[in-house]
Amino acid sequence: PEKQEEASMLEMLPAESNTATESNTTETHHSTTTTTTIINNVHIVQQDFHRLEQLQQQERKVVELEERVARDGLDRAFRELQHKQEMADLADRLARQDEERLKEAQLRQIQIQRDREEEAEKQRKKDRKKKKEMKKQEEHQKQLQLKHEQ
Repeated sequence: PEKQEEASMLEMLPAESNTATESNTTETHHSTTTTTTIINNVHIVQQDFHRLEQLQQQERKVVELEERVARDGLDRAFRELQHKQEMADLADRLARQDEERLKEAQLRQIQIQRDREEEAEKQRKKDRKKKKEMKKQEEHQKQLQLKHEQ
């Protein structure tokens, strides 16, 4: 009933008033369309902004991964270098130990040679002493024999 009442009231209005209503309706429709477009554009901008944030976050993750890979690479290179240095130090230490052992062996060999020479000299002295003693005994024996023969 109210709509019928409005419709009959609109019919009673002069034609000029109807044109104004149509114009207002057109402006309202245009305004609604513009508002909808603005809302859609705002929505698109929000989506683009959200996508940009996601891309920036992914970029930060990529940078962090690259930094971690670089650090890991440096850590690995450092560990390899440290291992090589440890191996070089060990090789040096073993070479020094070998040199020391060789010197010790040479010194022992020299000492053994000296001991043998000393032992040989002692043996020669003993032999000379024995030889002298035997000569003495032979002389003594000859003397006794000569005395006995006389």
